[in-house]
Amino acid sequence: MVKFNKFNIMKFFKWRNYRLGIDLRKLTTNIIGFGSICDNGEHCLFFDLDNISEQQLRRGMLAIQKAYDLGSCYVFRTSKSSYHAIFLDKLSRGMVINIHDHFRNITPNWDGEGLINHDISSLRRQYWTLRLSGRGYDHIIHLFTLPSTSKYWRKSNAHRFALQKLHGLTIPKTKDFDNYTGVVYDNYSAKKKLLK
Repeated sequence: MVKFNKFNIMKFFKWRNYRLGIDLRKLTTNIIGFGSICDNGEHCLFFDLDNISEQQLRRGMLAIQKAYDLGSCYVFRTSKSSYHAIFLDKLSRGMVINIHDHFRNITPNWDGEGLINHDISSLRRQYWTLRLSGRGYDHIIHLFTLPSTSKYWRKSNAHRFALQKLHGLTIPKTKDFDNYTGVVYDNYSAKKKLLK
């Protein structure tokens, strides 16, 4: 049996009480991304969100920002209903996962499976990665910034500099930022939808 939907082509094989599925997609290679990891092993808070409305995203990010006293949130559109959200605050790995869980719990009518997969893939890399380059049919654009008056004092200067350089943002360097200047960049492959 072959299942077709707007996202992919799936082939299923049945054997006794088991069903094996093969997901057929074309790989997009040479994708450039950057990592959440900071010099001291902490992480900037990265969100990779698919199939979410801009209203759900905005409401959820404001709630997270308030609940954890986080700094400004930089939101990027990666395709029609997909977004990246970045906080420059430096957090432990466990805190990032807790905040992701909190976001999934406070965002009704949204399937957070993509965010779960992003957390799982971070286990392999030891950090979260967000795509910087387009995949042929989409481009990443800065959509809006949710400003904050947070008093949280540990922020990543390296990630601040990367957002300025790569997306043309102006983010003033305050005393809250560290002096670290290096960011991890990745070159990887990703699945591309065969059917739109």
